Amino acid sequence: MNKRKFSIFCVYSEERAAAHFPGYICAKWKNIKHITVSFFGQLVIVPDKISIDTTPSECNDMINHKKCNGNEMKASHNKYVFDREPTPLKYWMSTVTAEIINCVLEKVQLYQQSEDTNFQTPIGTAS
Repeated sequence: MNKRKFSIFCVYSEERAAAHFPGYICAKWKNIKHITVSFFGQLVIVPDKISIDTTPSECNDMINHKKCNGNEMKASHNKYVFDREPTPLKYWMSTVTAEIINCVLEKVQLYQQSEDTNFQTPIGTAS
C-alpha cells in the first residue's frame, strides 16, 4: 500500500522574487505628403510625420486584431508594424496632400521596480 509522506521545506534567500509582466507599447503617426506640380511639370514633395496619441482602447484593439485603422499589420521579431507611404495623385499646377495612418505594436517585458535596486532599460541600467 502506498503511504503518502508530507514534507515542509523552507527556502531562504536574500534576493527578491522577480516580478515580470508582459506589456505592449503602441504608437500611431500620420504620414503626410504635400505634392506640388509646377507649370513646367516640376514635382516638389514635402513629407511630414505627425505623432498621434494612442488611447488604451485603440492599443487594446491593435493587440487583439493586429490591425491599424483596418490595415493588416506585419509581424517582425517582437513587433507588429504597418508603415506605408501615402500614394497621392498628381495634378498639373496644383498642390495635393495625401496622408495615411501608420502604427507599431511592440511586445515588451515589464519588471516590478523596487526602491532599493537598479533595473534594466533599453538604454542601460537605471535606478
